[in-house]
Amino acid sequence: MHKMTDLSAKAWEARYTDGNTPWDLSGPTPELARILAAGRLPKKGRALIPGGGRGHDAVLLAQSGLDAHLVDFAPSALNAVLEASSRAKVAVQVYRQDFFALPKLAALQQSFDLLWEYTFYCAIDLKLRGEYAKAAHALLKPGGIFVGLFFPLDFKQAGPPFEVSRAEIEKNFAPYFELHFEEPGMSVKPRAGKEILGIFTRR
Repeated sequence: MHKMTDLSAKAWEARYTDGNTPWDLSGPTPELARILAAGRLPKKGRALIPGGGRGHDAVLLAQSGLDAHLVDFAPSALNAVLEASSRAKVAVQVYRQDFFALPKLAALQQSFDLLWEYTFYCAIDLKLRGEYAKAAHALLKPGGIFVGLFFPLDFKQAGPPFEVSRAEIEKNFAPYFELHFEEPGMSVKPRAGKEILGIFTRR
């Protein structure tokens, strides 16, 4: 049994094998579907999802016409991605490794048009949040779009998830992106009022 505060790869895999995945919505994120339908995201190109879990959102992006990529280090999650993409008859490229290793791969540097963030930023070590923004900048093309549904706001319990705030997000991302924030239009009910949507353009 792994403590929820254990952020190791082994612990994340155990959460999947034990079915202890309260962040998993068992389907695509409604807010992502909403902004896709509104035409606010690229219609083609390469999209990356860090810590993408079972791949519900990756399948949605692939179905929308994007070349979907997902990184996670839990084998059980990645197996679920491949099964889901096969059922949907779409392709999703998976990477079994630490997200923070991706910018070191020359082939992936400045190679993505879109990065979708949901429940990964809040699950990593707080000390790595600045590095996350830097890594996203390194992986996106100039002018690329980072879309983050940041959760949870005003959350004082031990994590993960760890609390996020607009001020802290601005501090980490402003050196690399033009920032735009808004209220999400379609949060799932338990998270309503605890999320903020960020649509950032890579400098």
